[in-house]
Amino acid sequence: MTTKRRLYIYLLDRFIPSDLPIGELIELIDEDPIAPFNMVKAIVEDEIGHIQDVRLYGRYFDPSEMDVVIEYLIKVSFGEVSVKLIYSEDPRRALLKYYASERRAR
Repeated sequence: MTTKRRLYIYLLDRFIPSDLPIGELIELIDEDPIAPFNMVKAIVEDEIGHIQDVRLYGRYFDPSEMDVVIEYLIKVSFGEVSVKLIYSEDPRRALLKYYASERRAR
């Protein structure tokens, strides 16, 4: 059984599926690193409330599996929250690979 690749918003330890096209997100990140987040901002605000600030924290791309992870830190009324946009057929696998690459980079 083949699982369809799709975009997930990883927020507060939950994978929220999205139907947004990954191609558009990838094109946007080169022009403006915050633009991909802006495409899902309304979804995130529905979950955690008004967003005061957003900054790009990290990126990961695995061409062999076509996994993409883009991490943002957002400031909200109760502090900072990490939000990840994950494009993969297995978002858990992509997230683990992202964390491993972050550890190697330190």
